[in-house]
Amino acid sequence: MTRLPEGATVLAASAHDPHQIVRYGPHAVSTQFHPEFTAPIARSLIRHREAVLQAEGIDAQRLHDEVQESPQGAAILTRFVSAFSDPGCPRPLIPCREQHLPAATPAGHFACQIGHLCNAQRVDRLRR
Repeated sequence: MTRLPEGATVLAASAHDPHQIVRYGPHAVSTQFHPEFTAPIARSLIRHREAVLQAEGIDAQRLHDEVQESPQGAAILTRFVSAFSDPGCPRPLIPCREQHLPAATPAGHFACQIGHLCNAQRVDRLRR
């Protein structure tokens, strides 16, 4: 996002992106970060985008070597989604570590067990 849409509110920003978290309405929020990414997924993504990162002046090998597992990611994502979900939702958010796509796929998987997000978008499964 290069320009904030009318009526949207920035909830978080960083030196790299002035729109890290944006609220569009009571049940519409977007993020630019990926707390669902595990260390292997992050490393795979870095390898997949190595040429792009190098072209941007980023040392992809150093970035790859410095990736660490962050078990806090699942807790952050759970709290974030819960903050924008209906408190009366009958299904809790359950972190899922199953792999539904090949390990080389550079994307995250967190909530395959969520059947729906009350007062938000209904989904059968959230996949990477």
